[in-house]
Amino acid sequence: MRKKLLTSLIIMVLAFSCMSPTMVSADTYVRSGYACKSGKNIYFAFTSTKKSTPIYKFNVKTGKRVKVAIKRVKLKEFKHLSTDGKYLYCSARPAKSLGCTYIYRINLKTGSTKRLAKGIKPTLVGNKIIFEGVKTQKVNDDLRYTYVPSGKDYQIPQEGGRKQPVSHVEVSAETSCRGTKVASGKYKYYITKDGKKIYRQRGKSKKLVCKAKKITGFRVLGGYLVVKTTKKGKNYAYCVKSNGSKSMKMLKW
Repeated sequence: MRKKLLTSLIIMVLAFSCMSPTMVSADTYVRSGYACKSGKNIYFAFTSTKKSTPIYKFNVKTGKRVKVAIKRVKLKEFKHLSTDGKYLYCSARPAKSLGCTYIYRINLKTGSTKRLAKGIKPTLVGNKIIFEGVKTQKVNDDLRYTYVPSGKDYQIPQEGGRKQPVSHVEVSAETSCRGTKVASGKYKYYITKDGKKIYRQRGKSKKLVCKAKKITGFRVLGGYLVVKTTKKGKNYAYCVKSNGSKSMKMLKW
């Protein structure tokens, strides 16, 4: 009887090992965005329909901004930045590419770059990268194709490798919608309906964090907010302490 039971178990294990990749379950995590933080440095890049910026490093103590070096490859439209302090992960397009977006890992010390996968929205979670895949789609009835989000999420090791389907729950640390509250720790942050102020709220208590002529969005990053504003056709980014005590201009573009 034991031999028969053992044989049945071995057959079941072998059968499951030959099936398609197992769906991996991941914990709740904060989705990446246009800025990320490691220590005293904030890394950021902005991409819009009109203009895209390089990736910059901004020191929250000194207010100094420097461009992140990228060697041997030309990239554009940087989005969804994550970092562990040693590497920066993001999605971007090769400068000569018209359609496909890839996940890249950039060595912050040397500037060397590695393409990890075809996809968008990479987020560093533990020692894995979670991202959304892309698929090809015809452009009207032409023979041309473009790449669009597939709606399917995957995870790969930090250094790249075989991807696995993943199930997860994600939350956002940023918003461009007036009145939408972003939770971070014991506080919630939101843009007022007139688009001119950002408040920090805890229970019924509120504190003014930032004020501008027109606020277009913000992202919460460990004690700081990266706030985007616009004035006379120009865009601005500010580093604002989460209690509103200090504000520094990061970029005008």
